Amino acid sequence: MSIARLRTAAVASAAIVALVGCTATPVVPPSSEVPSATSSPTPSGSPTPASSWSAEQQAAIDAVHGYSETSLRIGADPSKYTEAQMRAEFKKYLGGDMVPNNVGAMMTLKKKGWHYEGDVRVLSLNATKAVDNHSERGLEVHVTVCRDQSAIRVADKSGNLANTDQPPKFNLRQYSVRKPAGSHTWRVYGIATVDGRCGS
Repeated sequence: MSIARLRTAAVASAAIVALVGCTATPVVPPSSEVPSATSSPTPSGSPTPASSWSAEQQAAIDAVHGYSETSLRIGADPSKYTEAQMRAEFKKYLGGDMVPNNVGAMMTLKKKGWHYEGDVRVLSLNATKAVDNHSERGLEVHVTVCRDQSAIRVADKSGNLANTDQPPKFNLRQYSVRKPAGSHTWRVYGIATVDGRCGS
């Protein structure tokens, strides 16, 4: 797959962008369709063998997976979390503006009484070799993930489709994952839209 990095997505609802590739705020006409998936969102494992990655690549991939799992877990029932708890959970895997953006997105879900339902499946995953930025940015790996999220829905308190844009069936995103100078932890610092095929 040929991948061309585009500008980093700078949106207020970064958590939803990371998960579903759209924002939670646009309003669309209500739908009478009831989602068939009622389970809490859960990501499936990566189809790529872990043994093929370097230690740096694997650490970056783990940060992306941790971010996705945290988004799905909190998104399945945002009412269970305070803003401080959300922040603490996201800070394990995110850095920079990604933390407040994701917390803000989840707080929006919570205030509206919305939540995620369904499963997400990883179709493909690629990681670049670690690059030393020779600056405070430290080491950096770009992780590109194609997800099948056709079973994911944003639902309201009653379990009906929320009055918002629903996730696209497939989501192709590239994550900028860094281990800043002086740090021992890899975290996601940005999400970019990329060119390439993801699903059909």
